[in-house]
Amino acid sequence: MKFFNKKGILIIPFLFCLFFIIVVRPIKIVTENSSKIILCWMWDKGEVDFTNSVTGGKVKIIFDFKKGFNDYKMITDEKTENYYTSGTYDINKFLQKEKENKMFFCSIVGMKLKFGKYNFILKNNCATVEVLWPPKILF
Repeated sequence: MKFFNKKGILIIPFLFCLFFIIVVRPIKIVTENSSKIILCWMWDKGEVDFTNSVTGGKVKIIFDFKKGFNDYKMITDEKTENYYTSGTYDINKFLQKEKENKMFFCSIVGMKLKFGKYNFILKNNCATVEVLWPPKILF
């Protein structure tokens, strides 16, 4: 009994490559001192943790990689949320609609960045973070 014919042998690598192309998210991180590309999965989450220098409130922004950087959610105290919104709208309803391929961060005091299993500390530095795949034209 044959499990694979010649065509079946070619289909398996093709399906693997297709799966990989659909679910992999290469992310480029560039700071003043370094540049690197990390690989995340579309189901991974990203986080940015910092302290608002005006209100002193802790801020955590969570997002995913399904379509670039998207489905943002901010977790913070009411005073800090009002600082960003002037108390006029629900910031999470606004952020949930955002979709970006590139983000830019700067911190003098310190900021924690997490992309899937990768963690970075940004202090007295700036970083540009870009999802290289999928391109924005696909979403």
